[in-house]
Amino acid sequence: MAKKPTVTETEQTEGKTTENLPGTPHTPESDDQSAGAGNSAGPAGLLEAAMAELVNRSGCADVPHMIDMAKVGLSLMEVIDVRSREDGPLKDWTPAEDPAEIVGDLCEVIAVLEDKLRFKDRPADTEGKRGFVVLSPVRHNNVLIEINQPIWLTKDEHIELGPAGVIDPIWENGITGADSYD
Repeated sequence: MAKKPTVTETEQTEGKTTENLPGTPHTPESDDQSAGAGNSAGPAGLLEAAMAELVNRSGCADVPHMIDMAKVGLSLMEVIDVRSREDGPLKDWTPAEDPAEIVGDLCEVIAVLEDKLRFKDRPADTEGKRGFVVLSPVRHNNVLIEINQPIWLTKDEHIELGPAGVIDPIWENGITGADSYD
């Protein structure tokens, strides 16, 4: 049984040097293609063409840049792998399609934590009220409340302020007094 040619094996045919990549059948036409312009350097020309194609597909500027990006990706995947096994916000995290999705997911975690911090000093009397983040300055109970500050409202108060664009107009999006942020 004949062995398959490999990347390092060459074959002399009618004075032309050709190289057969694994899985690529040898044909007289492949001799003509490999001896054509751009591949006159033999194995070195094929390697150079393959590297150029890899760089092109990667979106990188050149081979060193591609290697640097691969190192970054490998490092990121190693950290994600370790952190996804630990308790915390990344526990059992997996990307749907792209590991870079972790950036958006972490931004969402940060936004939730910021909201929790805003509402951590909630008043003792939150029964029947919900907390909202103020979107534009508003005077409530003779107190001026600035943008990004929390405000606790009853449903009736929310009905007055919600449609004005001062807070989230959807009552259900408010933080309830029973939510624990400790």
